[in-house]
Amino acid sequence: MNEHESRFVRLCYLSDDPAANIPLLVIEKDSRLQVVIRNGWDCDLSSSDREYLSELISDWHSASGDEIHAILDQLSELSVGPLRTQEWGIADECRRGPLMRRVEHGVADDGPSDS
Repeated sequence: MNEHESRFVRLCYLSDDPAANIPLLVIEKDSRLQVVIRNGWDCDLSSSDREYLSELISDWHSASGDEIHAILDQLSELSVGPLRTQEWGIADECRRGPLMRRVEHGVADDGPSDS
C-alpha cells in the first residue's frame, strides 16, 4: 500500500426500522481512523442504539498504532449483530471521495461484499 492509499471498511448499522439503517465508513487516514456518517444519523435511532453507536465511534476515533489495524480487521468480518460489513479494501484518492459521498448521502446496501 502506498502513501496515497488507505484501508477502509464500509458498514451498515441495522436498525429495527430498515428505512433507518445507518451506513458508515471507517477509513485509515494519517495513522488515525476517520469515521464518515451522514448528518442527522442519531435522529433515526432509539436511545440505546444511539448510545451504542456513539460509543463505538468514540472508540474508533481514539484508536492508535496496532489498534487501528486490529479494528479494521475486525470490522471487515462483521456478519451478525446490528453492525454489518458491506465492503472493505484499499482505496486510493480517486475512490475515497465516492465512498465518502455514498455514506454521507445515506446509501446503505442490502448485503455484504468484498472488494
